[in-house]
Amino acid sequence: MELSILLIQQICQLFIMIFFGYLIVKTNVLTTENSKVLSILLLYVTCPCAIINSFMIEFTPDKLIGLGISFLGAILVHIVFIPLANIIGKIFGFTPIEKATIIYSNSGNLIIPLVGAILGNEWVIYSSGYMVIQTILLWTHAKSLVCN
Repeated sequence: MELSILLIQQICQLFIMIFFGYLIVKTNVLTTENSKVLSILLLYVTCPCAIINSFMIEFTPDKLIGLGISFLGAILVHIVFIPLANIIGKIFGFTPIEKATIIYSNSGNLIIPLVGAILGNEWVIYSSGYMVIQTILLWTHAKSLVCN
């Protein structure tokens, strides 16, 4: 039950951010062209800071093994999702963007806060392992998928 409440809280926070983003654009505080700057800031500053912050813990061999398992798990998930998205995409006639949304989640906005809240910040390192693999695939596979 606690997980559901935390998930609902995170989703509500996302909707509040979307609402305020909409208000900021509608009141001409920011223009739609400014969204590129905000996206760059999020991509190159905020996400790397969250990942680096998750690695600021005491090193132990168990944590290294756990991080390796999270990398392996992320690779396996994507090995399943990529062909699955292609099969589903052929059946339903999905565009490359739709296939990419099946494969790649918005893990940073939901997973890091959930893991930190439920398991503690020392466990965020393992979700960062997933995000590292996903980021590499976003810049290689997803880019080639979307750009044909």
